[in-house]
Amino acid sequence: MSTKSQQVAQLLLRPEGCSYSDALAITGWPSISIQWHARNNGLRLRVEKINGHGRRYFGERRKIEVRKVVRPQVTPLAASCAAHDFTIVDDKKGRALVCQHCYLGFRIYQKHESENPWLTKHMKQHADIHRHHNRKQKQ
Repeated sequence: MSTKSQQVAQLLLRPEGCSYSDALAITGWPSISIQWHARNNGLRLRVEKINGHGRRYFGERRKIEVRKVVRPQVTPLAASCAAHDFTIVDDKKGRALVCQHCYLGFRIYQKHESENPWLTKHMKQHADIHRHHNRKQKQ
């Protein structure tokens, strides 16, 4: 069983469309907003004025475009951060590398995304501290 709004949408989707009086007849209402019913059912409304016959309303389903998904390229800096459990954070003061375990941050001032040997060295040392600490806790 379909609602009256869906019945109006079915009228609009017919190849010949529908007139205002067709929509009133199917709903039994004294007045109707065809535009509202079209929008409510996800249809694009097209109105054609036909000489001597009034207006005809046509509903068209909105076309969905499938676009190619572009995966972001992993930059050397991002790869180095992921390897040592750091994330790149952008805030009001600029960019920083933040440890995912203890939230220690290294502020970065470089504009490019190339790997920075100094940062890589310090991230590795910091990650080693966490590994060493975890080993001690397990024993």
